Amino acid sequence: LHSKTTHYREISEDEYKKIYEDLSNNYEYLYEYYLDIISLIDEKVFMSPSEYLLARNISFIFKSIEIGKEYVENWLERINGLNKMRVTIVHNNLDLSHYIRSDKPYLLSWDKSKIDIPIFDLYNLYNHHFMDFDFFELLKRYESVYPLKNYELELFFILITMPSKIEFDNNEYEMCVKISNEIDRLYKSNALIEEYKKSIVKN
Repeated sequence: LHSKTTHYREISEDEYKKIYEDLSNNYEYLYEYYLDIISLIDEKVFMSPSEYLLARNISFIFKSIEIGKEYVENWLERINGLNKMRVTIVHNNLDLSHYIRSDKPYLLSWDKSKIDIPIFDLYNLYNHHFMDFDFFELLKRYESVYPLKNYELELFFILITMPSKIEFDNNEYEMCVKISNEIDRLYKSNALIEEYKKSIVKN
């Protein structure tokens, strides 16, 4: 999931505080966005199937937002005072369709590759295949080869617990699928983090 070539680049206090502010603002925006949506749904006499599905799960979306905001604060504490950050070449569009198995496995489609924090390939793979793998086992295997820094792992947790912005349209079937997939992703994310934390305590 990463290049063998790893470097460190300097990072200033202003830079990581900007990342912190962007993450915090995004969570605040999502909270207000879903608060507005559920307020409108609650005013209706009859909910559509997708509106009912969202209303049934809105408390978990808000819980994920609160958990994510805590992770953002933890991330700032971990990175506070850090003057360099680990970077590598990331594929930046990782999913199994780009992975070719052979005697020497390799990845296709490097046109979106860039220099960035290592966890972004892991994050992209998670988003594409969170229902297809046991990501706890994958994460353990990944770290056995390429151990993550605390601030990298915290940022991964922030990204996978951040709800997507679900925008309603007139296709009820597609909306139900979209909402259901998002709820599944958030449940899987929280379960993954809890399992990972328990494994750290045991060790």
